[in-house]
Amino acid sequence: MNIEFSGAQIALVVLNLLLLCLAFFVRLWMTRQQADVDSLKQKHAALADQFHAYQLQCAEQFAQKTELL
Repeated sequence: MNIEFSGAQIALVVLNLLLLCLAFFVRLWMTRQQADVDSLKQKHAALADQFHAYQLQCAEQFAQKTELL
C-alpha cells in the first residue's frame, strides 16, 4: 500500500503549519500586550487617586479671603 502526495498537497500542509505557528505567536504577543495594557490601567487608576487626594488636600488648606483680611 503506497500513499502518494503531490507537490501541491505538500505545499498546502507546509503552508498550514506556517499559518498555525504564526497564529500561535500572534496570540502570544497579543496576550502580552493585553497584560501591559491592564498594568497601565492599574497604574493610571492609582495615579488618578493620588491626584484626587492632592486636589482635596489643596482645597482644604486653601486660605480663605476672610483669613487674609
